[in-house]
Amino acid sequence: MPLQLRRLRISAGGHVAFDERFAQGVNVLDGENSSGKSTLFKLLYFAMGGALSSKQWTDAALECDRVLLECKAGESVLTLSRAVEGKHNTPILVLNGDMEYALEGAPIDEWLEYPYSRS
Repeated sequence: MPLQLRRLRISAGGHVAFDERFAQGVNVLDGENSSGKSTLFKLLYFAMGGALSSKQWTDAALECDRVLLECKAGESVLTLSRAVEGKHNTPILVLNGDMEYALEGAPIDEWLEYPYSRS
């Protein structure tokens, strides 16, 4: 079952630092050197459950509070949420619903928390 990334939203200091919807197919991220492309990819990887070592965290990424990722797996649309704490073992929250529903205040009991686990 393919995984389609649909939207990435990053907050910093309680404000939206980045919010982008992805098109179906190939998306291209273009920018000058040191404009934050690698930081975005690291935060995307982290949002998907990846682990970053302490050396991989950039100062810009550590200024962020939370990363949300909307994705589609089969017919299910999920929103993943992860607090940016500079640790690799931060739990991930998963909502069965799109990001708009999450941002509008989806009830806390609809979010499922999964502890970080390396198998």
